[in-house]
Amino acid sequence: MRPPPVGRAVAATKVDYSEPVSSVTSPLDLIFAALADPHRRQILDRVSRGSASASDLAAPLGMTVTGVLKHVHALENARLVTTYKVGRTRWCHLAPGGLDAASTWMLSRQALWQRRLNRFEAHLDGHGRNDT
Repeated sequence: MRPPPVGRAVAATKVDYSEPVSSVTSPLDLIFAALADPHRRQILDRVSRGSASASDLAAPLGMTVTGVLKHVHALENARLVTTYKVGRTRWCHLAPGGLDAASTWMLSRQALWQRRLNRFEAHLDGHGRNDT
């Protein structure tokens, strides 16, 4: 993308965070979009300790069951949780391996930056770095 010509007005791009997570296509994008919301992270924390009903999840968040189910649906689309229904109650539990794709991506970036920093450090050491 080229920068705009000097002296020309540029329209600001507005990011709509209320856009449904399901409109994101990449599995990695779905995971990070789901994790971007603090309520969803709290839901994940809760279900990491065991299955919870939608009403169990809603109470500590100060939300309605309908509201919490929208968040659960985003987590389910990202394959971070699974749900099942028993009678009229929707239960939610942590999906095994749900964070594996994000973890793999982050570890690869960590390795890349570690190599770069090691090369930079070697470069500085080779040029008489002053360690004061």
